[in-house]
Amino acid sequence: MLIEKILIFVLFLCPIVFVHELGHFFFARLFGVRVETFSIGFGPKILKWKKGATEYALSVIPLGGYVKMFGDDPFSDDEMSEEDKRDSYLHKSKWARFWIVFGGPLSNIIFSFFLYFLLFANGEKVPALNFGLIAESSYFYEQGIRSGDVLKKINSHDVFSLTDVGVDLEGSQVKELEVERDGKIIAVKLDEPFNSFIERFASLPRFFRVPIIVDLDGNKFGISVRPKDISSQQSLDRIFEGNQAQTFYLYPAKPSTEEKAVGGYVFDYEKVKEILWDGKTDAVAFLHQNKFYPLDLVVQSIVMGAPADRLGIKQGDIISSVNGQKVFRFSDLREKVQENKNEKPIKLEMLRAGVLKSYELIPDISKEGDKNVYIVGIYSSAEFLAPEYVMRPALSLWESMIQGVERTFTVMGKTFQGFMKLVTARTSLKNIGGPIAIGKVAADSFHISLSYFFSIMALISVNLGIINLFPIPVLDGGHIMFLFLELINRGPLSRKKLEIAHRFGLSLLFLLIFVALFNDVVRLF
Repeated sequence: MLIEKILIFVLFLCPIVFVHELGHFFFARLFGVRVETFSIGFGPKILKWKKGATEYALSVIPLGGYVKMFGDDPFSDDEMSEEDKRDSYLHKSKWARFWIVFGGPLSNIIFSFFLYFLLFANGEKVPALNFGLIAESSYFYEQGIRSGDVLKKINSHDVFSLTDVGVDLEGSQVKELEVERDGKIIAVKLDEPFNSFIERFASLPRFFRVPIIVDLDGNKFGISVRPKDISSQQSLDRIFEGNQAQTFYLYPAKPSTEEKAVGGYVFDYEKVKEILWDGKTDAVAFLHQNKFYPLDLVVQSIVMGAPADRLGIKQGDIISSVNGQKVFRFSDLREKVQENKNEKPIKLEMLRAGVLKSYELIPDISKEGDKNVYIVGIYSSAEFLAPEYVMRPALSLWESMIQGVERTFTVMGKTFQGFMKLVTARTSLKNIGGPIAIGKVAADSFHISLSYFFSIMALISVNLGIINLFPIPVLDGGHIMFLFLELINRGPLSRKKLEIAHRFGLSLLFLLIFVALFNDVVRLF
């Protein structure tokens, strides 16, 4: 299993690295620079051959690559003949050096466009446009839409992503929707501005809980409204929507990696418990009365030294109520803690082996940008259903080209915005992922479909191109920055300034690598 994931990771990353280095190589040769080494990977070379003046190599660490150009060391004191200067990188014009450096990121962006073009031209597997969790008091619920409904059409336009119809419907009214629910197409009448509809749709939480509940002893049960039929379409949230009296069927559940598993669980359909819901009793009260609790209310772990740890809350405890109100989701606790703003202690009731324990908790305060975040130190056992996927039909070559360009520029813009939020502390460093995170995404996407695998590859390729354009010494953007500084300085920068800049760039790069690897390890455990 691990070897398979490593091979998928290499298959995923190598084309992105190859394209990047090929961009540098192409422009270097175009402007007459001698390339000494073209390597995919770092470290010891496991395969190498020489053609002309260039040695081509595959190296043991597949986390990048490099193109070694003749005369690219600004700190070298070696004398160079006039003939060698013609082949030297540093003796080329600033215009030539700009394109040689810019060629790597440019190639990544072109590669992403090419992948998107092929995906649009051949059809791609994309996440279904599910409506998220819809409260019974909300606008969408009143219009007849339910949590998890799949959006299929807006005003007779087929919809696979919201960008499909954004241009056509911008500024118009949404008159009719078609949604899919349990395999049936349902028409929904609306009369709402398109932009307002998109804002409502995008704001809905999209994490659907697995249909698993636990008893006071921590035993897990799958729950369904149909006998011997627990489906990935039926999240715990959808099961308790509405007010219709019905029987719930509970089956012992155990974790499994089998293909037939639902949310990572298989069920013993030979053993069943039946409980009758009158449709009038609140879903939270109904479960509590029958001594069952949603899986996400079970405490998975406690942060050492956090308020919950200081009070003695333990792994396996079940959250029963917050400030006297029964809770149905772990997010209920999170919302009540943030809304309280430490104005008074939070009253928690927890179940431990069937015994109710009461606590008064004062959250710790952490700063995220200019906001206060209130922390209790409880991690939930929440598990969520995997997203559904649908096939987008193939487009014409011309439409594929237009959509490919639009998708590439959209991803570039979002990537840049994400990094700006990171720089301005509007998002946490915890969001940075390293090779382990990329490897997991690559393996997951590969098992979903090849089209999704290549879509993620295009996304990462754009990210690599944009990251390399950041004005950090040792990155491509840093080299471009030095070229502009040379123009302003009317000549090369001093050796001392270059050394300081490179030390700063390496330190910053190593810091980012450390943070990414640290986050990867934390996510594993």
